Amino acid sequence: MLSIYGLNVDAFKAGKSARFFRQMHSELVDVVCIQETGTAVQNFPAYAHIEGYESICEHEAAAPGRTGVAIFSRHPICSERRRICSHDACAGRFIEATIGNVKIASAYAHAHDGKDADRRAARLLFYNCLGSYIREGADDKCIVVLDANVALVRQDVATQTQWTGPWASRTYREPITEAMHEAGWKDSFRVLYPGERRASVWTPGNFLGRNGEEGYGIDFQLVSPQIAPLVRDAKIFKPEAWHERLSDHAPTLGVYDITL
Repeated sequence: MLSIYGLNVDAFKAGKSARFFRQMHSELVDVVCIQETGTAVQNFPAYAHIEGYESICEHEAAAPGRTGVAIFSRHPICSERRRICSHDACAGRFIEATIGNVKIASAYAHAHDGKDADRRAARLLFYNCLGSYIREGADDKCIVVLDANVALVRQDVATQTQWTGPWASRTYREPITEAMHEAGWKDSFRVLYPGERRASVWTPGNFLGRNGEEGYGIDFQLVSPQIAPLVRDAKIFKPEAWHERLSDHAPTLGVYDITL
């Protein structure tokens, strides 16, 4: 079995993600994909340099604190790809490792844009480029561990108000969902739990409401058609209490019937 963890580490703020890395190492997880590193790999905190894991990182220095993705693997990384496209607006937001015969990518979409037209355009550009990557990978064994910063389906939000709000903007989700539909990709969680609510990000006021499911599901492990039948487990690790969070996001887990 191939186990993959994903987490937006929130630029390693306050050391909250240290426990996540210790858990990753103790469980001998195969691959870990992180987003929003906020810095280059040489500046990662000591706890994020784990013995026995090969790592690759991509960071855009021109946008300090706003970008950065990395992949850690207990297995040899055969090849890597560091850009999803040639556009500067997408730099530091994508990295791909080929491990065995599987392509595993860590991707981090732009955060909410407010009234900044340039940031809105950059964000939409990334979603369109991600859609192109999904279409191109239709025939590959490919897994994208993604902080999408947008909900993809109605079950990823708790209320109709959320579904029509900025965390589920149709403008931003459709480049991903349309590409997934056309190319046969799935959300690994939805393969096993098609109708269930799940959240991976909360605000202090709604964290414990409805058993913690009033938040937003914006963190995913998206899988190509060849991988979808191999999904064996998919989880969001929701903390029991607000102060026990490992980041401002919750980790995702995917387990796949793949031998490397």
